[in-house]
Amino acid sequence: MKKLIFVLILFTCFTLPSYSQSIEITDLSGNGNDKSFTYHFLTSLDVVPVIIDELMKNGISWNNIGIGKLQRINESTRIVVTVYFYKDGKEHGFVYEASHSLPNSHDRDYMTDRSKINYIQYETDVVKNHGYAMKIKTFPENLFLLRETCYWYQTAKDGHELPVTRKVTIINLRKDIDYFLKKL
Repeated sequence: MKKLIFVLILFTCFTLPSYSQSIEITDLSGNGNDKSFTYHFLTSLDVVPVIIDELMKNGISWNNIGIGKLQRINESTRIVVTVYFYKDGKEHGFVYEASHSLPNSHDRDYMTDRSKINYIQYETDVVKNHGYAMKIKTFPENLFLLRETCYWYQTAKDGHELPVTRKVTIINLRKDIDYFLKKL
């Protein structure tokens, strides 16, 4: 029975997120060229190993790194920290916002101006079967936000190479993590 539960958890964690993280775009110009492509977004399963790798490259020991933590901000507000770590006796962390829309030029504005962080944590009361959105007005200084909308790549149906590959997206993610770590 324990093995069955373990297999179900693995299936849920590793297969379901991959199906919901893409947007297909089709050329409807009617010129006969099939230029269809799909936007894909990095999931938490893609991002967590990259964050941990960058933390270790920056001298943070593996025993000072953790995955998944419910952190209380105040009496009524909690936030789920995707990867947390300790440096110089202080706790820090990365929050990966696992929702997206079509990318636009303002998606990354929050990285240079913390006042532009608009973060909403969705919670569900499993007893009452009721969900609600909790807006976090002031994002904690010890946490860094990474948004799924910023980490997208393209694949073409016909197999030709597109400018934004998964490799390019992971390079950008690593640069963003380093940008935040240099602030410590």
